[in-house]
Amino acid sequence: MYKKTIILILFGLIGMAVLFQVTRLDIISRGSKNINVVNKIINPIKINIPSHVNKEKFLIIYDELEPGSLKIKDNLNNILKKYMKKHIVHMEVNEEMRNIHYDTIIIALEYIDRIKDFENIMNFAKDGGTLIFMERPLDGENLNKIYKYLGIEEYNDLIDTKGIKLKENLLIGAKGFESNEEFIENSSLDVVLNHKPRVYATSYDNMPLLWSNTYGNGKIIVFNGTITNEKVNTGLMAGIISLSRDEFIYPIINSKLVHIDDFPSPIPEGINPHIYEDYARTIPQFYREIWWAHMLKLSKKYNIKYTSYIIETYNDRVEEPFYQDDIKAKNYLLIYGRELLKHGGEIGIHGYNHQSLAPKGYIKEDLGYNPWHSEKDMVASIREVINYGHSVFPNYHFRTYVPPSNILSPEGRRSIKKGMPNLKIISGLYLNNYTKDVYEQEFEISEDGIIEFPRLTYGYTKRDDELWTIYNGINLFGVFSHFIHPDDILDTHRSDGKSWSELSKEFEYIQRTVYEKYGWLRANTTSQGGINLIKYEDAAPHIEYGENEIKIYCNNFRPHIYFIFRTINRVKKSKNCKVQSIDEGVYLIQLEDSSGTIYMEKEE
Repeated sequence: MYKKTIILILFGLIGMAVLFQVTRLDIISRGSKNINVVNKIINPIKINIPSHVNKEKFLIIYDELEPGSLKIKDNLNNILKKYMKKHIVHMEVNEEMRNIHYDTIIIALEYIDRIKDFENIMNFAKDGGTLIFMERPLDGENLNKIYKYLGIEEYNDLIDTKGIKLKENLLIGAKGFESNEEFIENSSLDVVLNHKPRVYATSYDNMPLLWSNTYGNGKIIVFNGTITNEKVNTGLMAGIISLSRDEFIYPIINSKLVHIDDFPSPIPEGINPHIYEDYARTIPQFYREIWWAHMLKLSKKYNIKYTSYIIETYNDRVEEPFYQDDIKAKNYLLIYGRELLKHGGEIGIHGYNHQSLAPKGYIKEDLGYNPWHSEKDMVASIREVINYGHSVFPNYHFRTYVPPSNILSPEGRRSIKKGMPNLKIISGLYLNNYTKDVYEQEFEISEDGIIEFPRLTYGYTKRDDELWTIYNGINLFGVFSHFIHPDDILDTHRSDGKSWSELSKEFEYIQRTVYEKYGWLRANTTSQGGINLIKYEDAAPHIEYGENEIKIYCNNFRPHIYFIFRTINRVKKSKNCKVQSIDEGVYLIQLEDSSGTIYMEKEE
């Protein structure tokens, strides 16, 4: 009798403790707000740009008959006008050059014999301008006339080249990067260079891919390949463009984001044989004690702010009624969501379930998803997951959305806006897939005011193509935007058949690489990154390059606007801006007022 009483008392105390803890968590969660978001962005400062200061002007020569040329032209439009905020002029191959000043001319085609005004273009470089061949030229009359001026001793037929070796820091922080993987394949001229050119990159078997050569008073830059027609290589193209002058400045967003899709979400019960063999834990125990503990450790160690995206249920319903059918899901949201916010993170929305918001026929690949019958059902599903989130965090504003499987139809996008009243940002992908049905984005503010903030890379696995994409994204946008799923370890395809022990080390390698090479990147949640994108998008910088000083004028200025500054000279001092060395001959500029000055010391 006495023992039974003691046992009942103990169970009672344990029950009260559990009830107290749950109640405490519930009270804390109900007070949680989106503390990582600056609710009001200040109005930009308007200034008058001095009349003598003009944006650098780039002439892009292209050929309507070449599909590759049109792709390169589109990439250059985005790089120069949208992101670097320079002035561009287009010229078709059969046009004559207009009698206006250009800083740089870019030839974005391979059949250079079709260029009508080729002699004047070469004279432009000879007289002191910079000429860039953004695609390797084809053999013909014009190449035969100029190949010596390009620094080529002799050339033969076209060859296929694979891989890359970066001899210089053409991509910031990536000098010495080498890969023999097939994600970089070029059609190249088989060339032997003379002793004059400066070589920045070669193929893996040492065929010159990128070099510059003096010509008269000017410079010619040659990319001996064809991958500049691919969107993934826009950072490489930005690096090539930055070689066009001794000093080159362009604005960046400056944000580091790590997204966790499908989290918090219902966690599978039971045992995964591989996990249990390695860790002697059920799947929920593994998530809690191993995976999440490691993620929090990395957050602190490498200055990471996670943005997670809720899934309420994994049922396959695509029509009303929508409801919660996993009684443990809310507890996971409560526990993980609270810890995420405590560590400076953000919670966004992934979906009521993992059925991409798309009608019948929209998804080209067989992903096993059910098509939605109406926008009304899509809206209802979004409202359900918002209500679900508010049942745990009633004061929280869910501002960010990631489409399941990165697929979002126009109907789905309209439904998100209707069902998610605080929606500010959608994060899809910067790069499309082979079926062309993912939600592909640029970094921009859309016409309806939604911030488009894409993800660039994904997964736990360290791969050369992922590192290449990381280097490209940081070089052009100043952005690292990476996403993972908690359950990648449970999927042999997404985990590349590797154990968590292997994946955790590779994922840490990625985060350590970014932290050590690009420690200047600001750790952001998605909402914070969105605000930085607004500042970047609105800013209208003009650069005045003087003999011993460089002045930056920025209309629509808000603190702080960031720039990449490449130079062959030394920085002596600065005014109204902070200048931080981030690589050899590369600086991060933080503009602190609407205008700033960098004072240079010329190299002897």
